[in-house]
Amino acid sequence: YTHEKASSTTPKEEEETLDTSATEATADPLDNLDLPAIGDLFVLCQKKIKYRQTYFERLNIPCPPPTFFFGNYRTLWTSGIAYSKQLQQWTREYGHICSMYEGTQAIYVVSDVELLQEIFIKQFSNFNTHHKTQLLIKTRKNQHDDLIASSGQQWKRQRTILNPVFSQAKLKQMAPLVDNCIAELMTKLSSSENNVFNIYPYYKRLATDVILKCAFDVTELNVQNIIDNKENIYLIKIQEFLSTDTATLLIYKIAHLTELAPVLGWTLRFVEFLASIVKSQVAVLPLDWFTDHIQEFITVNDQLNDVKKLTYDELLINTLLFLTAGYETTSASFAYATYILATHSDVQKKLQDEIDTDTHYIDLFWKEVSRMYPIATPFIKRHCVQNTQVLDYKIKKGIIYPTELVNKLYFI
Repeated sequence: YTHEKASSTTPKEEEETLDTSATEATADPLDNLDLPAIGDLFVLCQKKIKYRQTYFERLNIPCPPPTFFFGNYRTLWTSGIAYSKQLQQWTREYGHICSMYEGTQAIYVVSDVELLQEIFIKQFSNFNTHHKTQLLIKTRKNQHDDLIASSGQQWKRQRTILNPVFSQAKLKQMAPLVDNCIAELMTKLSSSENNVFNIYPYYKRLATDVILKCAFDVTELNVQNIIDNKENIYLIKIQEFLSTDTATLLIYKIAHLTELAPVLGWTLRFVEFLASIVKSQVAVLPLDWFTDHIQEFITVNDQLNDVKKLTYDELLINTLLFLTAGYETTSASFAYATYILATHSDVQKKLQDEIDTDTHYIDLFWKEVSRMYPIATPFIKRHCVQNTQVLDYKIKKGIIYPTELVNKLYFI
């Protein structure tokens, strides 16, 4: 009775109210959108993309015709040839100083040695940053990067702290450890009894053995004696970390397409997932992993003030960098060098004759192998940090310079 008296609406009025609410609930959400404003936004984005993709045209620098939004990525993704091979083809067609677009990112394709010397040496301060996508910059904002990914003052600070670890005196101290690892490799190779075998896995174990003993003082375990990779926890974790070709991932392609791509919540979760993988690689290693040279590095770090000290995250990610970067680059370089020696007996003989008397030829040999088979070239792309003049070219802040092309010039 009380409830009925408190009610100020009749059943008919309540029914009409419910009908109105139902109508409002089923209304098309698009009715509330300002479609003309959205259309204007799309037009604005389209004009911005087209304007960015005419940057080189305005400078009269030749460039393969870009497609809207994708730039020259469609050719790179679908041509079926390596990135550096495609750059060589464009160089033959458009000249030693041409250009391309990765999405909307303008990139010089340069094989002029004088211009590259200007960029990498004389104007290093203007090109001291590695290329990072806008997606990575925004998702990694206020987070710590390793020495390769960091830039500006963060890069200078980390390099200042890390330099003493790799001084000439420290490298000389490592020589006996390296000699022992190489002797172990030679013992393994001599047991092959002249049979055909794949030497690449041996080089992987050698690289891991050297890095663990020299950098992390893991001397109680001989990695090279663990022939079965399933029992070698170090190789397992390194290979798991390096098993994915990030260049083929959709998120990698999206990140390189355009600065207009929104940074969504799932990208943040993806980056957090990658960070958990990084920590898991280090977590499985023993506590003495951080001794000897790394322990000295930590000691020096503790003596510095907060501005010059690495954070725990920086220490963690740089430690992983030492292991994974050294493992992949060293073993791959050894494999390529062995291939050249096996297919060029004259080079092998000359190298053998000279090693005992002079190191000039072996130095030239390694430089030539590195030129023919460059390692980790995406990590040495240069990013212009401020507007500058390089020879006859005005370079705008944000322009990218790839470097792998000069290593494989067809006219050298």
